[in-house]
Amino acid sequence: MSEVVTSLYREAGWQIGQVTGDSDSVIGELATCIRSNLTFVADHPRHVRAVMEVAANMRPADGPPGGEDPLSAHLRELIERGQATGEAADVDAGVLAMTMRASIDAAAARAACDPTADPRGHAEHLVTIVRRALQATEPR
Repeated sequence: MSEVVTSLYREAGWQIGQVTGDSDSVIGELATCIRSNLTFVADHPRHVRAVMEVAANMRPADGPPGGEDPLSAHLRELIERGQATGEAADVDAGVLAMTMRASIDAAAARAACDPTADPRGHAEHLVTIVRRALQATEPR
């Protein structure tokens, strides 16, 4: 079962990686990351649903999962990079990254069971929220 999850994550990571990293700004890079994640969800609803079902029942052999997942870590690092340059406001980068990740996961869960769900529309709303949250009010 873990091979199914690993395979989809690898495919998703490859596709998402193809469109990220080409922005001139950290906030633009975050927007691209959000959009590419939810575009993948929109384009692969059956695969995402299958992986969500498998992943929900997977338990690591050494106990419950802990720590930061790779997507949350990437988002947090981008936010911190923007804060270091003054592009992004001083917010708790870990909390915002976790919030973004939870929103992406919730959109994926909804798309998995609701054929009328709109992951791309969700992405645009989330991008707006993130832009507003990170808009620096004064230069550093």
